Amino acid sequence: MDRSAGRGRPDGRRATNLRRHLVPALLLVLAPIMVGACSKKNNDGGVSSVPDAAPPPVAISGAAVAAEDSGLSGRLRTTSWSIAGSNLDGQIADPVRRNNPDPGQQLFLIELLIERGNVVANVADYEKADAIGAQLVKSYPKDATAHVAHAMTLGAFHEFDAQAKELDEAERLKPNSPRIAGARASLFMAQGRYDEAAKLLGTTNEQSSPTALITAAVLAARMQKPDESERLFERARAAIVDVSPFLVAWMDFQRASLLEARGMEKQARAYYLEALEAIPVYVHAAVHAATTDAPDKAVERLEALRAVTTDPELLSALADAHKRAKHDAEAKNATDAARARYDEVLAKHPAAYADHAARFFLDSGNDPKKAVSLAEKNAKSRPTEEAIDLWMAAATAANDKNQICASAIAMNGLRYASEMRKRLAAASSNGCPDSGAPGASDAGSGAKDAGAK
Repeated sequence: MDRSAGRGRPDGRRATNLRRHLVPALLLVLAPIMVGACSKKNNDGGVSSVPDAAPPPVAISGAAVAAEDSGLSGRLRTTSWSIAGSNLDGQIADPVRRNNPDPGQQLFLIELLIERGNVVANVADYEKADAIGAQLVKSYPKDATAHVAHAMTLGAFHEFDAQAKELDEAERLKPNSPRIAGARASLFMAQGRYDEAAKLLGTTNEQSSPTALITAAVLAARMQKPDESERLFERARAAIVDVSPFLVAWMDFQRASLLEARGMEKQARAYYLEALEAIPVYVHAAVHAATTDAPDKAVERLEALRAVTTDPELLSALADAHKRAKHDAEAKNATDAARARYDEVLAKHPAAYADHAARFFLDSGNDPKKAVSLAEKNAKSRPTEEAIDLWMAAATAANDKNQICASAIAMNGLRYASEMRKRLAAASSNGCPDSGAPGASDAGSGAKDAGAK
């Protein structure tokens, strides 16, 4: 159903102008995306984008379960996904066909690929984006845009040290760039360095864009200011006038994720459903919504998306849904498929998939030792409350005293953590050496030190 009436023109001219409707890809480190791979170089120094080198359309406007009323009032109307999804495929195909080596054009293609990959969790899109970014800095080492593009894909990989170096080089080539500052703020947010991010982002005002308001809302929630976060989300919702579904779905997914982290499952579910109303094939939103579906409905929701994604998280969620539905054979098959797929992607992109893989091996994968190893690496790479909480949970499941102490001390070292998790960490650290296990303080120090600056 086209829900764009009353919000602007849902016609081709409006919908195909995706550049100003897409979620700024430099902020997509806030979403669960993973990328990487290789590319070829043209004789003219550009990146090869011939059709056989590009990921094919993934039928992102394809079938999904019927829309479900979220129960929220004031629903935003957006262009029909069948139109928006087809236009996104077309916008990707066009620069691939034109093969323009200009860094600005290649950056736009990267943004489009990451956007599509973010929607359907399609690994091939992320890998192509990374290939283009890596080649751009080789072809145009003195161009700041090339380094920004590569930083974008490195951030999606969770290769944060390499991302920071690319941003440093971009800033050296183009000082005082708002775009580079925004990219660095996104890096800081991904690492739990919230005070540093806040300094770069500044404050919002009546002229702030919806994207700026959403980013501020996420940051406020990470800094344990939930009421301020909700107010900012409401301001962002009121400020959106475009009919493209991308920004709306991204906003509602971020809001739902933050509510879920606070234990507010009913409210979170409403916003996951809103995201799915805008983009029915939004894989990560579907995975989260399925956890609060009835078992058979969860199976239906997830099975409908198997054809559009290569992300193992869907297989993991499907295993859980079949298990809840008491479909023993199907649950085993999905678990085996998820385990094999996680092993495959971890071999290629270990930092990017460590957190989701740790959750899988902690639960359906039934390998707590593997889970704690992955969770520890993830937490030391980005010492956020959620990452360290996962580390603590895995350490407890593995009954690993050293890891329990290390993760609890890291949580205690965070400047921004919920009271509930601080209490859990304090209880878990009883009996631990004051200095913690070897390297125990490493994960917590980054966010704490950053907050003190």
